[in-house]
Amino acid sequence: MRLTILTMFILCFASFGWAMYGGFFKVEKRVPAWGMVVRIVSTVCAFLQIIVLTTTDGFQEYAVVLSMSLYAASLALFWVTIFANWRNALHHCFTQLTPQHLVDWGPYRYVRHPFYLSYTLAWVAGSLLASTPWLWVTVAAMGWLYWRAASMEEKQFLNSPIAAVYDSYMKSAGFMYPRIRNLFGEHHETR
Repeated sequence: MRLTILTMFILCFASFGWAMYGGFFKVEKRVPAWGMVVRIVSTVCAFLQIIVLTTTDGFQEYAVVLSMSLYAASLALFWVTIFANWRNALHHCFTQLTPQHLVDWGPYRYVRHPFYLSYTLAWVAGSLLASTPWLWVTVAAMGWLYWRAASMEEKQFLNSPIAAVYDSYMKSAGFMYPRIRNLFGEHHETR
């Protein structure tokens, strides 16, 4: 069981690392300062989680099932979001740019920041599985950084030439989590 858990953890975080270190996200001349903070804090948090996951004995059965489901959802959401952006790869978080296009299909139909949701699901999976209260600090730290990055991106969209389209889109898709009513068929078109 531990090998399966560690495999899912590694698949998630190797995918995220691949994207962050140049496999997908574009970086201008250098990574922005807050982008470096994300890289450093996420690396430290990942090491904390892997240490706890490799040293904890006797995972609860319900936690294993739930955590494996969260890791699988995280990985699936991550790669579907990569696919939705493949033609126009995004820039590294905290990059100061004016958005020129909006993706509103695939996972973006339900949530405006599916990458951050994907990452959060993986952090929660590890913390839930380990049942170690202090490990939730990794979820809080990374969640705060994702919220900060997403909030900055929202401001960039709202100050861009496509601000009106983005404003309409904000009414139909959740910020970092889907709106329940949208999951059951109610969706406003933004185009």
